[in-house]
Amino acid sequence: MLLPILLVLSLTINSAFSLNKKCPGKEMLHFKRTPTAKNNYTSDWCVFTIAFPKMDNRANARSVCGFFGASLTIPENQQEFDAIKKALKKYENITEGHIIDGEISPHCKAKYAREKYLFMKNKKDCDILGNAFIFDDVNTDPTFIVKQYPSLSPTEYTEEVIEGFKEIPLKMFGSCLSIIQEDWELHLSYCEGNQRRPGAKTIFNSVVCGMFPE
Repeated sequence: MLLPILLVLSLTINSAFSLNKKCPGKEMLHFKRTPTAKNNYTSDWCVFTIAFPKMDNRANARSVCGFFGASLTIPENQQEFDAIKKALKKYENITEGHIIDGEISPHCKAKYAREKYLFMKNKKDCDILGNAFIFDDVNTDPTFIVKQYPSLSPTEYTEEVIEGFKEIPLKMFGSCLSIIQEDWELHLSYCEGNQRRPGAKTIFNSVVCGMFPE
């Protein structure tokens, strides 16, 4: 009889702890999730947004989230996506877009550079609607978000030609996921900052971060 009693007691304690989990910030979004292997068996996840300049650079965005003990993050389903977009609307007057987790892997960037068409779908390797991305956040299942990208071409793309070497264009294409306020859809923007835009324009001044509750 001792083993069943201990099992029931353990389940009761775990349930109580789960119910008491709270996000450390009052304005954080607290998402309840179904634990699976794809989200590292995460049942509770806190998401918050921060207004901060020069988030065009992926390293800057990582630093801001990391300061709070968090990581760049993404929504796991449509309900989370809608809640995050609603939270971001308070920044409409200070930014044109918002940085989220998700970047095309170096392997796939190299593969796209060798292809006539930048992005591919229905491919076993580097499918833009599937396995082309890598993520900082291991506690969110990326299955939903990769299927939300509406285009098979990058939002931002430039080619630079160096005098005397015109036959070899230097390609720079957006490979980091972002949300643009113009349509509130996903876009692929430059990861390295704003150096490729005319006038070195900064368009991202906010970031979406995620962390475990307390």
